[in-house]
Amino acid sequence: MVLAPQAPSHSASAQISLVTQNLYAGQDVGRTERILAFADFLQRVRPDVVAVQELQGWSARLLAPTLRQLYPHTAHEVTTDNPPWTYVLSRFPRLWRERVAGIGGWRGMELALLNVSGTPLSVGSAHFRAEDCPRARVPTGAGGQGTTEAVGAVGDGVLECPGGDERAADLRAALQVLKAAGPHECILAGDFNFGLQPHLFPREVAEMSRHPDFSDAWSAANRSAGFTWDNTRNRMNKVDVPSLGFNLP
Repeated sequence: MVLAPQAPSHSASAQISLVTQNLYAGQDVGRTERILAFADFLQRVRPDVVAVQELQGWSARLLAPTLRQLYPHTAHEVTTDNPPWTYVLSRFPRLWRERVAGIGGWRGMELALLNVSGTPLSVGSAHFRAEDCPRARVPTGAGGQGTTEAVGAVGDGVLECPGGDERAADLRAALQVLKAAGPHECILAGDFNFGLQPHLFPREVAEMSRHPDFSDAWSAANRSAGFTWDNTRNRMNKVDVPSLGFNLP
C-alpha cells in the first residue's frame, strides 16, 4: 500500500515511479527463483524508488548486482550480511536517512529524504504488525473444491481482524514522522497488513480517515481499491502468492 498527499504540488514532469515489495524473509518458498524474479522485474520496470520489507542477508546478496546498477546512491547499505528489515532504494541522490524505532514493533521504519531534481521528497518504508485474520473455506465450484480466504469474503459471521489497534497506532506514528520531516511531499509505502474493508479493519480505516491530507495512491490512480500486486510483470508474485496460501486477484 502507498499513502501520499492528496494534492501533489509537483508538476507532471516531476512525477516518479515507485515499487513497494515485501520480499518474504522465509527461505521455504522458491528462495532463489523468487528473488531473481524480483531482480528481473526491477531491471525491466526500472522504478525510481523501491521500498522493501523483510530484507535479509541472503536476499540482499541475490539482489546485489541489480541494486548496485540501478540504485548506486543507496545500494551499498543493503548489500551486506545484515541489512535493515525495511529500506528505501532510490535512483535519486539521498540527502539523509533515519531508522525510526517502534513503528511495526521491532521492525521499525526506514525514512529517506530524496533530492528529486531539486525537489525534496520523504519516503518511508514500513512493515506494520500482523496477526492472522479469521479464515474460512470458500467453495469455488460443484466439484467441492475450495480456497482459503479471509472470513470477511464469505459475508456471514464476519469477524474483525485482530491487531487493529496496533496497526492503527503504527499508521498514526508513521504519518506523524513523515509530516514532521519537513514541509514537503512525502510517501508512506510498505506492507501495512490491512486492507480498506471496514468490516475487517475498522480501526485502521478509521485512522486513515483522520489524515485527510493523505490518500491511498493506488486507489486514486486506479479509481478503485484493490490489490497492488503487479502479477503481469512481477513474476515473484506468481511464485509467492499461491505458495503462501493466497489467490491471485
